[in-house]
Amino acid sequence: MRKPLWLCLALGALVLPAASRGADPWQALGEITLSPKARLALPHRAVPVGPGRPLRLLGRKEPLRFTEREGRLLFGGRLLREGKAFAVPLDGKGERHLALSRDSRCGRWLAVDLDARRGRIGGRKVLFLDRDANGSFLTPHRDVITDARGTFFHPVAPNLVIGGDRFRLETDEAGGRIAVRRESRPPSAEIFPRWREVARALAFLNRVRAGLNVPPVALHEDASRRAMLHLRYGLRNDTTAHREDPSRPGYTEEGARAGLDSLGYRGPGGPVVAIEGHLSSLLHRMELIDPTVTEIGIAAAADRVWIHTECGKRRPFREQGPVIFPGGSSPWISGTYSPDRPDPRPAGARGPAGVPVTVAFYGGEVVKNLRAELTCRGRAVPCFRNDARGRELRTNHAALRAVLLPKAPLAAGTYVLHLSWTRDGAPRALRHAFTIR
Repeated sequence: MRKPLWLCLALGALVLPAASRGADPWQALGEITLSPKARLALPHRAVPVGPGRPLRLLGRKEPLRFTEREGRLLFGGRLLREGKAFAVPLDGKGERHLALSRDSRCGRWLAVDLDARRGRIGGRKVLFLDRDANGSFLTPHRDVITDARGTFFHPVAPNLVIGGDRFRLETDEAGGRIAVRRESRPPSAEIFPRWREVARALAFLNRVRAGLNVPPVALHEDASRRAMLHLRYGLRNDTTAHREDPSRPGYTEEGARAGLDSLGYRGPGGPVVAIEGHLSSLLHRMELIDPTVTEIGIAAAADRVWIHTECGKRRPFREQGPVIFPGGSSPWISGTYSPDRPDPRPAGARGPAGVPVTVAFYGGEVVKNLRAELTCRGRAVPCFRNDARGRELRTNHAALRAVLLPKAPLAAGTYVLHLSWTRDGAPRALRHAFTIR
């Protein structure tokens, strides 16, 4: 994808002197005052737009609808130029600044979010994104902290992990200030014996979620502790079962509850490989890309990984459109299906299959007659399906509206998902391209 032009107007953030180190393991770094608006083109915030592809923005009830004339897009009767910023008024006060970019691979138009605030945390230059468009940039578990290159994404949350370093944030939305402290001690070896791998796994998952235009998640330390209790129970009893037997050694009530709400993995590679495998599955994937999830716990030891997904508060995700996996912003690592247990395919279906394509609506939208078709170079890809044309797969996830599970692994290349549905009596259509590496 061709990167959009970088648009500057950023002022450096003010970082007050750090406090002296005391007995408290959290070292005070002072306060951050967010800079005035910095307008930067952020490639990782690009969203496909165009005729039949309305853009929904938080803070604006009506979606942005575009028309095309002679290969150029128009919004509100105004002709838009690639790389040129344009303002979109929000409901009430304020506006959002966007720019257009063209995807050189398939020619589709992308809308790029330009609004951010600059700051520094632990010597790193960071950007604060106002995802809920309320103007504060500091709303816990809704607004996002990232950098200009999109190397990490993290929600504005009390516990922040950047590159393996841990910080504690105390935000003041009204004053636009943040008190920052850094953990001077290494993480607990009892909870995080493989801390660096856990930190990399969290960063990897949040990059994937950003590519789906889904908010990132924070690491919940107590949920990680409970998941580790269940992991150690499995090691002592040589099992990967979700349930624990009270008569077995290592049983704990907290670990037993965590096992029922966690995704398990046993094998080489550690937590990043575990997350890659779950995302290439069908049923386990849905827990990791759920936009309402705010926090997860990760436990990794020996050859086991458990990811606790039912922890923390839920965030609203109202009428934001479909969440489609694989996403279109970067190639997915594998075209092969990572099997679920139980196997959701029809009885008798065996052998390797392709990575599932899922379409989920988490915002309460009433979607009817949704049809899906997957093509590659203009040819239909044979798939097991769950959509308006038929239900061949055993799935019961409430947010899922369509699933295509290719009957053979997908080769490297670009694929196109064609969707059509009815909402509020009006026909809708979407063309979504993604790449398998």
